[in-house]
Amino acid sequence: MNIRERDDQIRKQRLLWRCRRGTFELDTLLHDFVSHQFSRLSQADLDALDDLLERPHADLVRWFVMGEQSSEPAIAAVLQKFQDHQSSTMNGKISG
Repeated sequence: MNIRERDDQIRKQRLLWRCRRGTFELDTLLHDFVSHQFSRLSQADLDALDDLLERPHADLVRWFVMGEQSSEPAIAAVLQKFQDHQSSTMNGKISG
């Protein structure tokens, strides 16, 4: 494993830990997204995700559970990727 792979693995594990917010539904949604999409996210997306996970719990519920959008472009981009992931996951479960 090279340094870049090791750093990516550490960042992924740190993000997964931070996905534990204390409510089952939100924890599950966040963990699933990071687990499956981490390698597809750009460094800018990962930075925005780091920032997003610093936000109050109520904001995360509005964005991830209720599907509201953020007015901040970087966070909105991550939320769109989350929604795309959710759509593809649901389509796979329905057709699979």
